[in-house]
Amino acid sequence: MKIVVVQEGEYGKRLVDYLEKTMPEDSRLVLFTGEAGLKDWKETADYYLLAEELSEEFLSEEKKIHPGKIMILGDDRKEGVFCRSDTPDKLVRLLTEQKEENVQEEAYLTLLFSPVYIENLSEIAFRFMKQKGLYLGMEDLGSGDGADMGDLSYYIHLREEEILERLSAMVRKTEEGYLLDSPDMYFYLRELTMEDYQWFFHKLRDERLYPEVVVGAGSGFLKKPEMLALFDRIILVDSVASAAQHRFCKRLMKLVSDGYYAQGIEIRTIDKTNY
Repeated sequence: MKIVVVQEGEYGKRLVDYLEKTMPEDSRLVLFTGEAGLKDWKETADYYLLAEELSEEFLSEEKKIHPGKIMILGDDRKEGVFCRSDTPDKLVRLLTEQKEENVQEEAYLTLLFSPVYIENLSEIAFRFMKQKGLYLGMEDLGSGDGADMGDLSYYIHLREEEILERLSAMVRKTEEGYLLDSPDMYFYLRELTMEDYQWFFHKLRDERLYPEVVVGAGSGFLKKPEMLALFDRIILVDSVASAAQHRFCKRLMKLVSDGYYAQGIEIRTIDKTNY
């Protein structure tokens, strides 16, 4: 569990010190003394404990960015506020009980696959996300603006242990979530082996930096059909207006549903004309 505390003064230091000693061993605590620190932070957390004294504008904005994860630290006992005069063990119970109610041990990976290139694949992806997750562009063509999956692929192939820190430094934060664009051409993606992708996806699942990840991909991404088994869910972008695209999606869906290449994976189609 990752917890961010935004609280100035001695109370913030003592609270973080207590939580580090009493929360489960896999917990990570991050302390910021003001708004600027969190605004510059590129990662995500399970819970955000924010001082009530922070500006209303900042608090309202953070609630939009991290819905359902905000806890206010204040001086009064009222709904939605943890009173700073209460014992910190009460806060520990609140955090651990909420974790048990919302158990998700690993990040959830979805493959959003389009057999033909479409420009708004990331927009479609964010509509499926239940929370502010990560979109990884592995489409056949990219925008060519800023860092992209081609840059990250270099470090994936090296099996760099700090790969998620590299990823965090490259992603763009949008209103919908986090995004790393597709490379200029899919050739960069083809340089990675299936084992490289397995290693990288394992890191994403295990660390849960982004609880939900959607990989938007075209045909250039799939070196082998066995790569479909790397995901928890597959969504095929279909088009009844295109006979070839519709036929391809039907055949691939049947192969996966019948247990070829991937077993026990949810697979369905959507029609791109509805998006």
